[in-house]
Amino acid sequence: ICLLIISDVEGGETELFGTDVIRLLAHCAVIVELHGVSAEANSRFIERWRDTHEVNVLEHPPADQNPEMDRLAFLSSDAVRIAAECRPWQQWITCHGKAFSAF
Repeated sequence: ICLLIISDVEGGETELFGTDVIRLLAHCAVIVELHGVSAEANSRFIERWRDTHEVNVLEHPPADQNPEMDRLAFLSSDAVRIAAECRPWQQWITCHGKAFSAF
């Protein structure tokens, strides 16, 4: 069985995805929104996945450095802030299970 799991648990990802759970997800693709305050803060969590998954880190630049945010200006003066989820910086990981790759 192969699943796609999308996780946004507002900071609970480090507790939810322990090493035992990650091993059980070796046949799955997982996308996780990270809530650390920096890349360094997220790095230990990211490393948990590397034995069982191919990991890609996606960096979302701060709103003032993202040219795509200008496209939202017509919505309202708060559109950029809302789209950035009021966060100055954001990181996601995509994890493709190595066991899934064998199929």
